[in-house]
Amino acid sequence: MERGVRQGSKEGPLLFSIIFQLVLEEVYNLITQMGITLIATNGEEWKLGHIEYADDLYLIADTIAEAEGHLQRLDIVLEKLHMEIATDKTQWMCLGEESERKSLHFGSKSIERVHSYRYLSSPISALGDGTEAISGGIANGPRELMKIGPILRSSVLTVQTNDSWAQLKADTQIRGASEESSPEVPSCHNTAKAPESMDWTE
Repeated sequence: MERGVRQGSKEGPLLFSIIFQLVLEEVYNLITQMGITLIATNGEEWKLGHIEYADDLYLIADTIAEAEGHLQRLDIVLEKLHMEIATDKTQWMCLGEESERKSLHFGSKSIERVHSYRYLSSPISALGDGTEAISGGIANGPRELMKIGPILRSSVLTVQTNDSWAQLKADTQIRGASEESSPEVPSCHNTAKAPESMDWTE
């Protein structure tokens, strides 16, 4: 191969995914028991060693030594394909029990520790709770609502919504639901009249 694909082309991610799958298969052939053990409600157990989405890879290990070993093996496999781990874009985090370690080392390389990061736009903290994600969602609520303001103010939508509420209420009453449990039309609904239909007969 003498030249690569164009920047931004759709072939790039596809080729990367194909090569990356080969890399992961070889890595996991070397370390089949790495990861954390998950137990289903039926008692079945399985190992979760990584999460992969597009070109993002998250390695999951039970101990720091296990994580370093996994990084070492991944680095060896990548080197065969003339690829390498971008240490400036790679970080590690310890969930739950606090550790004194600041860096993970593999070969002559190391990656720095963080106490939070974002996965698919969702914040994840070392405490393992969803407080930050929930607070962020609440804070972003008004801004997201403003984006659909024109839709909510549409007179056509209002008439259609009222018709749907009326039909839902009628169906609920037919089924014997009490008046208190029947859905009511929200008091903040738009009272604008629907546009009159046009006469197309001319």
